[in-house]
Amino acid sequence: TAVMQIATYFLLNVALLVNFADWCLQVQRVLIVQGVAESGSLCMWEYLILGGCISCALAQIPTFTRVMPLAVLSLLSTLIRQGIMYYQIVQMDLLSSCEPAYDGVTPKSAFLSLATTALLFGGHGLFPEEMRELRRPESFFGALHKAYVIIGAVYFSNAYLAYAVWGNWVSADVQLNFPLNLATLVSALLSAFWGLVEATMSHVMMLSLIE
Repeated sequence: TAVMQIATYFLLNVALLVNFADWCLQVQRVLIVQGVAESGSLCMWEYLILGGCISCALAQIPTFTRVMPLAVLSLLSTLIRQGIMYYQIVQMDLLSSCEPAYDGVTPKSAFLSLATTALLFGGHGLFPEEMRELRRPESFFGALHKAYVIIGAVYFSNAYLAYAVWGNWVSADVQLNFPLNLATLVSALLSAFWGLVEATMSHVMMLSLIE
């Protein structure tokens, strides 16, 4: 069981590094459009190395308690990114050139929806370690329920509002539907930070299992 858990958290870290590189590329695309950077500045593999180096430094954090300040910033980044999504929807920049279509459920859309929603339930293996570090472990489930209210609201707004606005051509990562403006730049930077924090929490669990 421990081996499978270690493999799971390792693969999660790989996925987060790929996402980190994607968000860095999105930042780069915005900077190119804004005339700040030149085309072809950096490639994905270079951002993967960068993310790996930062993750190695953050992996030195030994406990969830030490990660807490970063986790608070991660939550704030999530709320800000939600606000940016609402801003992009109100702007309706993309709808000026493309009318969304709604063709129903396809095997591809069903797979993407399930894969995206799976992240909502991907952290259950962390619960025992998180409870062990609490001063009052009995308060864990109350905090968990409050957290799921926030998570549910984030997922609901992303899934249904984004689909209502962009239809079938909405991406699994809704930021890829955003126009390449400064709001998208901020959102992508916050997402890259969020990904590194998530990787740090995964490292705490993975390395504790190895120990």
